[in-house]
Amino acid sequence: MRSIFAFANDIAYYLPALFYAKSWPGKSYYYHFNEPNPWNGTFKGCSTHLLDAAFLFQAYNEKLSDEAKEVAVALAKAFIKFAYGEAPWKEFQNKEGGLMRFGPSAEKVNEFVKGYGGECRRDALLRLKEEGVVDLDEVSMAWDLFVAGK
Repeated sequence: MRSIFAFANDIAYYLPALFYAKSWPGKSYYYHFNEPNPWNGTFKGCSTHLLDAAFLFQAYNEKLSDEAKEVAVALAKAFIKFAYGEAPWKEFQNKEGGLMRFGPSAEKVNEFVKGYGGECRRDALLRLKEEGVVDLDEVSMAWDLFVAGK
């Protein structure tokens, strides 16, 4: 089940965000949220979609470790800077990449890293695209049909 959700995250969130950042005509700021889910359940220890929203809006800070709270505060401060028209971190560059990585708090609260972040994500789909084995748009459409029950 975790493999299916990892695939879903990659095709529905990670890869579209990367390609939007690469093709955006103006300034873009790209990030990865890598803080693991601290709560018991299927996804404990996984960094899942929408967990970043709970951290961004400070919704569960009283239930987080001190280290995880630091990630939440850093994420919120960066988004507030962006909302005020300030650069929240270094701009993403199409050829060089560059992204802000939030967490995991066991390593660092946040850090700007060069490249496209593949070292902290699965890159199988990107490799298959580069090898000409898959068309990511077709994979994305197939996933959408699967989610729609078709």
